[in-house]
Amino acid sequence: MTPRVELKAKELLKADLFFNKYYLAQIAHCDQRTAQRTLSKLHEAKIVVIKEWFRHYKHWIPVYILRKARRADAIKPEPMTRSEISKRYNDDVEHKIDRLMRTRAKRTIKKMGI
Repeated sequence: MTPRVELKAKELLKADLFFNKYYLAQIAHCDQRTAQRTLSKLHEAKIVVIKEWFRHYKHWIPVYILRKARRADAIKPEPMTRSEISKRYNDDVEHKIDRLMRTRAKRTIKKMGI
């Protein structure tokens, strides 16, 4: 583990901030994987706890906060089912416009005989 990343994480925790691996990576000027390893090590040492989870694309990413008293980790939400992912994708307006434009382009090419 990079000591400077751990020091930056502890500094942020002392300021009563909560953050995830992407925020720590940006602040400590390191790769997000280095920040993730640092936060995992602090979590194993029971210095931090998981405050909440946020969705990054299709994955749940933990948000950490300094452990105070007997605070427990937040429960990780269930992953989205394939039908939920599909429904979200098909309900997206930009995706619908994209799909319509592709269909239109295919029909135009077919009419032109290309």
